[in-house]
Amino acid sequence: MTNNGLWTARLEGKKLKGKLKVADVHPGLGFGGSEAPALWTLEALKKDYDLTLISLRDVDLERLNAYYGTSLAPGDFSTQRAPLPGGYGTRRNSPA
Repeated sequence: MTNNGLWTARLEGKKLKGKLKVADVHPGLGFGGSEAPALWTLEALKKDYDLTLISLRDVDLERLNAYYGTSLAPGDFSTQRAPLPGGYGTRRNSPA
Protein backbone atom coordinates (compact mmCIF):
# COMPACT_ATOMS: atom_id res chain seq x y z
CA MET A 1 0.00 0.00 0.00
CA THR A 2 1.43 3.39 -0.87
CA ASN A 3 0.77 6.77 0.65
CA ASN A 4 2.22 9.81 -1.19
CA GLY A 5 4.95 7.65 -2.70
CA LEU A 6 6.00 6.23 0.69
CA TRP A 7 5.37 2.68 1.74
CA THR A 8 3.36 1.98 4.86
CA ALA A 9 3.82 -1.31 6.69
CA ARG A 10 2.59 -2.81 9.93
CA LEU A 11 5.02 -4.78 12.06
CA GLU A 12 3.96 -6.13 15.46
CA GLY A 13 1.22 -3.56 15.72
CA LYS A 14 3.51 -0.61 14.95
CA LYS A 15 2.93 1.48 11.87
CA LEU A 16 6.11 2.22 9.91
CA LYS A 17 6.34 4.96 7.31
CA GLY A 18 9.07 5.52 4.82
CA LYS A 19 10.69 3.72 1.96
CA LEU A 20 11.32 0.02 2.33
CA LYS A 21 15.01 -0.90 2.38
CA VAL A 22 16.44 -3.24 -0.26
CA ALA A 23 20.00 -4.56 -0.50
CA ASP A 24 21.43 -5.60 -3.87
CA VAL A 25 24.45 -7.85 -3.28
CA HIS A 26 27.06 -8.51 -5.98
CA PRO A 27 30.64 -9.70 -5.37
CA GLY A 28 32.22 -7.27 -7.81
CA LEU A 29 30.66 -5.19 -10.54
CA GLY A 30 32.71 -5.60 -13.69
CA PHE A 31 31.66 -6.19 -17.27
CA GLY A 32 30.20 -9.70 -17.33
CA GLY A 33 26.74 -11.23 -17.47
CA SER A 34 25.60 -11.10 -13.84
CA GLU A 35 26.16 -7.37 -13.53
CA ALA A 36 23.30 -6.37 -15.86
CA PRO A 37 20.50 -7.73 -13.63
CA ALA A 38 22.16 -6.26 -10.52
CA LEU A 39 22.40 -2.79 -12.08
CA TRP A 40 18.97 -2.88 -13.70
CA THR A 41 17.48 -3.92 -10.36
CA LEU A 42 18.89 -0.72 -8.86
CA GLU A 43 17.66 1.28 -11.86
CA ALA A 44 14.12 -0.10 -11.58
CA LEU A 45 13.83 0.39 -7.82
CA LYS A 46 15.73 3.65 -7.27
CA LYS A 47 12.68 5.94 -7.04
CA ASP A 48 10.58 3.83 -4.69
CA TYR A 49 13.05 2.14 -2.32
CA ASP A 50 15.96 2.97 -0.04
CA LEU A 51 18.68 0.99 -1.84
CA THR A 52 22.08 -0.27 -0.76
CA LEU A 53 24.57 -1.99 -3.04
CA ILE A 54 26.87 -4.40 -1.18
CA SER A 55 30.01 -5.40 -3.09
CA LEU A 56 33.59 -6.51 -2.55
CA ARG A 57 34.93 -3.82 -4.90
CA ASP A 58 34.54 -0.10 -5.46
CA VAL A 59 31.89 0.92 -7.99
CA ASP A 60 32.71 2.97 -11.12
CA LEU A 61 29.22 4.23 -12.02
CA GLU A 62 30.30 6.21 -15.06
CA ARG A 63 31.81 3.16 -16.78
CA LEU A 64 29.02 0.81 -15.66
CA ASN A 65 26.27 3.19 -16.86
CA ALA A 66 27.98 3.55 -20.24
CA TYR A 67 28.36 -0.22 -20.65
CA TYR A 68 24.95 -1.36 -19.40
CA GLY A 69 22.78 1.59 -20.48
CA THR A 70 21.69 2.52 -16.95
CA SER A 71 21.52 6.06 -15.60
CA LEU A 72 22.41 5.52 -11.96
CA ALA A 73 23.77 8.40 -9.89
CA PRO A 74 25.61 8.26 -6.54
CA GLY A 75 22.51 9.58 -4.74
CA ASP A 76 20.28 6.80 -6.08
CA PHE A 77 21.66 4.24 -3.63
CA SER A 78 24.26 3.84 -0.93
CA THR A 79 27.18 1.45 -1.18
CA GLN A 80 28.75 -0.84 1.36
CA ARG A 81 32.05 -2.51 0.64
CA ALA A 82 32.15 -5.96 2.19
CA PRO A 83 35.58 -7.17 3.28
CA LEU A 84 36.78 -10.63 2.37
CA PRO A 85 36.79 -12.90 5.42
CA GLY A 86 39.97 -13.97 7.18
CA GLY A 87 42.42 -11.95 5.11
CA TYR A 88 41.57 -13.53 1.76
CA GLY A 89 43.05 -11.54 -1.07
CA THR A 90 46.13 -10.58 0.89
CA ARG A 91 49.61 -11.62 -0.15
CA ARG A 92 50.18 -13.90 2.86
CA ASN A 93 47.15 -16.05 1.95
CA SER A 94 48.09 -16.37 -1.71
CA PRO A 95 49.25 -19.78 -2.91
CA ALA A 96 53.05 -20.14 -2.96
